[in-house]
Amino acid sequence: MGLAAVARLLLYVIAGGLVGFLLLGEFALATFLPVLAVLTTIAVLSVIGGLRGDMRLSLWGPFLLAAMVTPLMIDLGRVGLPRCAEVHAGIACLGGTRDVWTPFLIELVVFGLAAVASLLHLRLALVAPLRRKA
Repeated sequence: MGLAAVARLLLYVIAGGLVGFLLLGEFALATFLPVLAVLTTIAVLSVIGGLRGDMRLSLWGPFLLAAMVTPLMIDLGRVGLPRCAEVHAGIACLGGTRDVWTPFLIELVVFGLAAVASLLHLRLALVAPLRRKA
């Protein structure tokens, strides 16, 4: 893995972390389902790229992995809360009737696919130099 590849990977991870913190973390569970659908599509494409040996596609895995950490941490604190109608006053609860589980589960799927794509990208990055030498 050359210096340019490491720098590019680091750039994708930093950019993903910033997108996750500044954009996705701001909205967390309010993230629109079409945005989550696009992120899921990118995650699936990065896994496919990793399986086919395309490092340009598998590189999106680390980006998504870094991007999904902040929204997952924020949503993890909310998704387990009971509805306010179900508990007594003074207990932390989730007001409103909006579904919070569907976006959270989609975020988990994106995170899992991104982790798989990141591992595939790492495997490609470590095996590619060995193939060039042989």
